[in-house]
Amino acid sequence: MMPHTHRRPGVYSDGRPLIDRYRFFFVCMMTLMIHGGAENLHAQTVNFAEATHATGKADELQLVQWIDQLGSESYVRRKNAYRCLFVEAMRDFESLQRVRGTLEGYEADSTQTVSDLERSRSVDWLLKELQQEWLDINLQAFKTQRPFKETLLGPWPEFAQAVGDRFRTRQLYAQVIKRYPQIIQGIDLELLDSMEDVDRLRRDDTVGWAGHLFVQAQLNRQIRIERRVSVGADRGRQVASKMTAILHCNGSGPNVESGLMEPVITDLVQAFLIDAGVDLRERLVIASRFGCHDLVQRDCLSVLNDPTQSPARIVNALLIASAVDGDDQQVDRWLGRFLSDSRVSHAWRSSLRPEAPRRTQIRDVALALAMHRSGLDPREHGFKLLVSDPVLIFRPYSLGFDSEQSRRQAHSGWQLAVSGKVASQAVGIYPSAAEK
Repeated sequence: MMPHTHRRPGVYSDGRPLIDRYRFFFVCMMTLMIHGGAENLHAQTVNFAEATHATGKADELQLVQWIDQLGSESYVRRKNAYRCLFVEAMRDFESLQRVRGTLEGYEADSTQTVSDLERSRSVDWLLKELQQEWLDINLQAFKTQRPFKETLLGPWPEFAQAVGDRFRTRQLYAQVIKRYPQIIQGIDLELLDSMEDVDRLRRDDTVGWAGHLFVQAQLNRQIRIERRVSVGADRGRQVASKMTAILHCNGSGPNVESGLMEPVITDLVQAFLIDAGVDLRERLVIASRFGCHDLVQRDCLSVLNDPTQSPARIVNALLIASAVDGDDQQVDRWLGRFLSDSRVSHAWRSSLRPEAPRRTQIRDVALALAMHRSGLDPREHGFKLLVSDPVLIFRPYSLGFDSEQSRRQAHSGWQLAVSGKVASQAVGIYPSAAEK
């Protein structure tokens, strides 16, 4: 006979815990039932969505039922209703508009119950997901020049008008929309405030500069068309002035010296300058720096063919017209005409060494440019304080003289300095000694 051993309740004789087999079996059965029911419900919903998709569009009543299920206590029901609405909206653009309209109406009518809060949150997520999904689809079609919905891509016609409709510009616009999706809703000062500060943009950040230049160009145009004084207009002008200062300063602004997007950035800078209300001299400098040759030539023509323009504008226009690749014969005619213009454009005096002020006349600038275009160094022929400029060739103030005697020597020595082949090229452009 085996000896009787006392066993503590809840443990085996060797000390191992005794598992409640009935409770374990009950938990397992309930888990299987719940899981199986969820799978069946999911399968039924998916099958219903697929059947609806195959037979026709869901009616308004079905959309309302799915939206009601977004506030259900059952996670599975909420998930399946979400998926059914998503599938229905992605059928085509008309279905998207219909589903979005129903969702937005429900969102506006939501109250503060727990169920409605859950539904409102799901509706908000679904609207954002649908917008992003359709944006991605349209951007892909847009980049490959397949049919797309222009209403989903915002102001693409205005962008194409500024930079052209090319494969490269489409690629850049798609990147701009991905980075600044608010552009699709419309361009205003609130959009500009939501973008990063232009001072924080790297020079090689092509997408960032393209977005800022395009938005500000559109704002400049709106201000010019409205022609009214308002807080918004003043704010827009301040923003434009800041961008102008950045573009004017060497070493700042977008880098257009290399890269495939150089022509696009150049066109966007030109679009910004046209309606920016920038002073003509400053606009010429910026346009010349960023290679906006069409704008430069147009502005130079308007200045140099207008005798009422100020001497400072004429000097800047002469310098820029000589720096850019344009009509050399036209530039030579301008230089020949202004070689006799004695109006003062700049005057300055050194604060370190008190001396007579130096004055720059229009004819001084024309003479220095004539020497430079003929292959001569103006510093060797009277312009001793000449300072070069990366955009204007020479700094305007450095082309002056402190006395009329030094000016006469430089101008009279011009004909003596030109000889041989250079003299033959200069015939008919510059006045002779007899004419003086």
